[in-house]
Amino acid sequence: MPPLRRFAESYARHRGGIDHDLVVVYKGFSQRDALGAARSVFSSIPHSGLELTDAGLDIGSYLAAAAALPHEYVCFVNTFSEIVADDWLGNLHRFVSMQGVGIAGATGSYESLKSSLKLTHKVRWLCNEARIGYDERLVHYYDFILELGCRVWKARGAGLPYSTWEALVAGFKALGWRYRGAASIIEVLRSPSGREPLDEQFERHWNHLLAPGRFLAEYAQFPAFPNPHIRSNAFMIERRRLLEIGFKAPDSKIAACAFESGADSLSSRLRRQGLRTLVVDKHGRGHDLPEWSGSATFRLREQEDLLVHDKQTRSFDSMSPGTRLTHRRLSWGDYLGEPPGDFPDVGLQFPVIPGFSGT
Repeated sequence: MPPLRRFAESYARHRGGIDHDLVVVYKGFSQRDALGAARSVFSSIPHSGLELTDAGLDIGSYLAAAAALPHEYVCFVNTFSEIVADDWLGNLHRFVSMQGVGIAGATGSYESLKSSLKLTHKVRWLCNEARIGYDERLVHYYDFILELGCRVWKARGAGLPYSTWEALVAGFKALGWRYRGAASIIEVLRSPSGREPLDEQFERHWNHLLAPGRFLAEYAQFPAFPNPHIRSNAFMIERRRLLEIGFKAPDSKIAACAFESGADSLSSRLRRQGLRTLVVDKHGRGHDLPEWSGSATFRLREQEDLLVHDKQTRSFDSMSPGTRLTHRRLSWGDYLGEPPGDFPDVGLQFPVIPGFSGT
């Protein structure tokens, strides 16, 4: 129960700044002992409980709670949230209740799951298939990718001892993870041809993975970078508006991601209605979409102005300097300016779009 305790303690520590009712959604507790332990975490805090089955992921719980509650506005925070500022709820409400605003959240991002996944696949492909030479810059900025499927490339290039057995195991694990959707091992071995420029070879490989019925076909639905969206870890919205949009409870993790950042995401639907999507920081300042990258919130600067922490923001704080910079660029791209001079160019761009407004 550590995440629940962390949230409960942060909730008790920071005043909300507005009268409200705390409703704790107890989701998926099939054992009464486990439910009792969860309830005990909030025993000293006035609240009501809502018991739900373990279906629909976090988003399904949000939608079910919105349908069951009578309140004009609802604020959703997930299990891993940690409030870090007083008046957090009042500041979210102050902005979301303004004319022309559809949603106010603690964090936003321009990241595209499709563009980020393409980058991670290309780095692995360059090392494992194109067999580019060892490059310390890749290790510095992309080690979180290389460690998942390029250990043979790293060990060989760095001159480290690596047994034949370990190399075979790592190689087959990498092949098994990346090519589960390939028709056969023959198809894998025949590609790439070796005659096309590397970028063209990879584009052919990538388009194959995104094709209907293939390994990564579900990711084709996500817009390319920049793909602005309010993250679903902590946000406030008018309850009626959320229900009228008509989302169904997601039946998979990818469907839940689509609710947050797909082409038909909550943020996208609200903007198509002419409504603004705002990020609110711990000082009570609201940042409109073109200004998100100038805030010190999600993966920006030292994240010192975050209103609410979550699992991803804490993970970012613990990353190595190179990994942090790469994650900044996945989330914000060239909106942060040019990358450092030693940042490796792997032939993929995260560009600034002139006149970008997210519509």
